[in-house]
Amino acid sequence: MTQGLISKDDCVLLVLDIQGTLFETMYKKEDMLEAALKMIEFARRIGLPIVATEQYPKGLGPSLQEIRDALLEVEFIPKTSFSCFGEPAFDAKLRALGRKTVIVVGMETHICVSQTTLEGIARGYNMYLVSDGITSFSKSDTKIAFRRLREAGATIASLEMAFFEILRAAKTSDFEKCFDLLKR
Repeated sequence: MTQGLISKDDCVLLVLDIQGTLFETMYKKEDMLEAALKMIEFARRIGLPIVATEQYPKGLGPSLQEIRDALLEVEFIPKTSFSCFGEPAFDAKLRALGRKTVIVVGMETHICVSQTTLEGIARGYNMYLVSDGITSFSKSDTKIAFRRLREAGATIASLEMAFFEILRAAKTSDFEKCFDLLKR
C-alpha cells in the first residue's frame, strides 16, 4: 500500500513505551530520545493530538521523566498487550480522535512498535514511523523490523522528513512556530 503525504488534519502522534527500565538497554537511546522529544514538541506547537502508552508500568516503571515533562497534559495509557490495539483504552482513544494516520515514536521496534504497526495497518490506519525516534536493543532488531513493516505497508521516514511533510510550505504560521526545531 502506497501512502501519500501526511495531512496535519488527519494524524495523531503515538509516543509508545519510552520507559526507564527498557530505555537503559536500548541501542542509540539518546538519539532516539532527542528525536522523540522534538517530535512531541513539534506536535504540541502545531496542535496534533498526542497519545502515549506504557508497557506494564508496574514492572517496567513509568515513562522517562523527560517524556512525562513533555507530556504533562497527556494521560498515559498503561498496557500489557504488546500491540497498543490490544488495550481497549488505546483503541477507544484513537477511534474517538477520528484520525487515520498514526505517527509513531518509541520502543521497541521489533516488539511493541512492530505489533502496533501491523495491527494498525490491518485496521486501516496509515502507520508512519519516525526512524530516528524509534529503537530496539540492537541495530539488527530495528533494521529487520523496519524492513518487515515497510513491506507490510508502513511508511518509514526521518524526523526531518516528517516535519517538512506535515508543514508542506515555508511562510506559514506552523512553519514559524516550529522553525527553531528545524535547525540542525
